[in-house]
Amino acid sequence: YSYRYDTYYGVGFGKYKIISLEEFNDIQRYQNETGRQVLYPVVKVKDRPTLEKNKYDANIYYKVENPKASILRPKLDKEGNIIPNYWKYEVGDESSLVPAYDSLRIEGEDGVEEKGKRYHYAYGRIVDGGIEIRAEYYEYYTYQHTQVKKDGIGEPVFLFGTTETGKDIFAPITLDPTTGFSSMVANVASIRNNGIELAIGYDWFVPGNRRGFSWTTNLTVTYNKNKVLEVENPATRAYDLVSLPYKTGYPVNALWAYRFAGIDDRPGLVGQSMYYVENGNTSHNASSASVDVLEFGGQSDPKAIVGMDNQLRWNGLSLGFLLVYYGGHKMFAQPKSEVFESSWDSPLNIVYLNSWTPENHSDVPGIGEYASTSLGSECRTATNCLYDADFLKIRNITIGYDLPEHLTEKVGISKISLRFQINDPKALWIKNNAGIDPETLGIRKQASYMFGVNLSL
Repeated sequence: YSYRYDTYYGVGFGKYKIISLEEFNDIQRYQNETGRQVLYPVVKVKDRPTLEKNKYDANIYYKVENPKASILRPKLDKEGNIIPNYWKYEVGDESSLVPAYDSLRIEGEDGVEEKGKRYHYAYGRIVDGGIEIRAEYYEYYTYQHTQVKKDGIGEPVFLFGTTETGKDIFAPITLDPTTGFSSMVANVASIRNNGIELAIGYDWFVPGNRRGFSWTTNLTVTYNKNKVLEVENPATRAYDLVSLPYKTGYPVNALWAYRFAGIDDRPGLVGQSMYYVENGNTSHNASSASVDVLEFGGQSDPKAIVGMDNQLRWNGLSLGFLLVYYGGHKMFAQPKSEVFESSWDSPLNIVYLNSWTPENHSDVPGIGEYASTSLGSECRTATNCLYDADFLKIRNITIGYDLPEHLTEKVGISKISLRFQINDPKALWIKNNAGIDPETLGIRKQASYMFGVNLSL
């Protein structure tokens, strides 16, 4: 028996969903009867990442170091664990935006205690049209088929978050025009994920006492790749594939680029960017052409991530640093947009210092007397703004000193530790020369400095 996933709301911890209050209450009853957790705590909108693609990603339930970044890194506590960022409220003092909830709680019925007060997590957010939720996909799918009895099956077979095949991405499907819409986005594409992770730790030197030298290295290497196996309604026009990049045989987050063909120098068209279209021809407008005019430029997700943590100690002094490498991915940056002749009311990017003139045949559209008479959107995803996104960075450097115990005991303190930490210093190496930080797709994160004193009584 084969069944489809395109009748359901989406991917479990892929995106937030909006369901009706009736269904929200039905799920609570289902949880109470079966003991299966379907609903999980949500994150306040103001506490979510800034970028639109991350803001409604229900997988990001934890605090991150830079909410504005394109590639998010979780903020870790002292033990190296992620820090949940759930919306919480004091027991008995519910927010008007939190729907009534009387069912399974991951924090327990009594909630969590902080600073003498008890808190519950919010398992939904009241929005226009219903309740916004985070739902674990497998259990939500089971709920749909057990309670609603769609397709007449009770238990699905679903492999998610493994190296197997799963139906877990969105793609457009066609609709009967009598519904009032020609298409909708639904979960109908299948992919295959494959990956390995290797963690190695080694003590190069083990001290016998405080004056002994120690050096420990921990290395983590991950390599991941994925491939779209099937798309029900594949894109036929270039602009569709650029915006929804799912194509059989290619990565999920593929980058599809218009092939830059130079700057036009013909009268009336001077300064316009040109792109290759069908039959080897060139045109200023390539977005409405077939998908065959696009070039596969790689993927935006890193294939390889390597982290190496080193900790060195001697006679109370300590030095630690975390080195990371992200590689195998690409990015669009520094789009060389066309400007009208009169567009001088705002600053221009430094790239226009190399703008096209009859004597300087660059890939930057002309300005001034050579400015374009027509603006296009292809420049944002063209081959002349496609760059490697590999980088090597030091995440942090920590220097510390633990005072000798015979000194601290004199003042009635068992231990005094001094720490100085530098976070996010300048990247050691970036593969491209675009002047763009591959993590932020803009200027690099500002380095921060911290000094701390830890007293143990």
